[in-house]
Formats: sequence, structure tokens, C-alpha cells
Amino acid sequence: MANTIDRAHLEQLGSRFGAAFLVQLIDLFMEQGGERIVVAEAGAAAGDGKVVSAAAHALKSSAGNLGASSLGTRAAEVEHAALEHPAPATLTGLVEGLRAAFEEACTALRSVRAAQGDARDR
Repeated sequence: MANTIDRAHLEQLGSRFGAAFLVQLIDLFMEQGGERIVVAEAGAAAGDGKVVSAAAHALKSSAGNLGASSLGTRAAEVEHAALEHPAPATLTGLVEGLRAAFEEACTALRSVRAAQGDARDR
């Protein structure tokens, strides 16, 4: 999990814009990212590679904003593979991996969020 997120990038965001902003950004990422995963899962179930690809693309972009490079890399892989291999079983496997990467990023971001929340209380 150490390489899941770029903590230096997050510290830079927190220093530049404040702890409260960073906490809001993390919360928004987790909320919207969860929605994108649900959309991707629905697309996979329907065999719609375009829906899966679009959801992965959006997740890739927001992961980049938070320095979640592992998730961004996985999302980029899914974005492209979903268009090349639109079989429902293949899409389902891709999205399961994307969900796992998203959850790992969220776990790491929750620890950063907690630390930022503590900084706001000081």
C-alpha cells in the first residue's frame, strides 16, 4: 500500500490549499469514484465496453489529481482493454481489478484524510 498514493503530492496539496480543502477533495474522490465503479460494473454486466471505458477514464483522471498513480495506471489499462475485449466475462474481470485498486487507494486516502482532520483540529 505504500506505493498506492503519492503522499508528497497530497502534502503539497494540503500545504497549498489547506487541510480542509484536501479533506473535501478526498471525500469527493471517494464518493464520485464509488459511483464510477458502480457504473463500470453495470456496463460490464451489460457487455458495454464503452460504458466501462468511460467510467475508467473518469476515474483515471481523478486518481491523477490525488496522486493515486497505481489506481490511475489500472484505470488506464481498463479504459483501453474494455474497448478491445467487450465480452461480459472479460469486462467483469477488468472491473473487479479496478474496484480492488480503487478500494486500496481509498484505504490509503482515509489515513491521509484522518491526519489532515487532526491537523485542522490543532
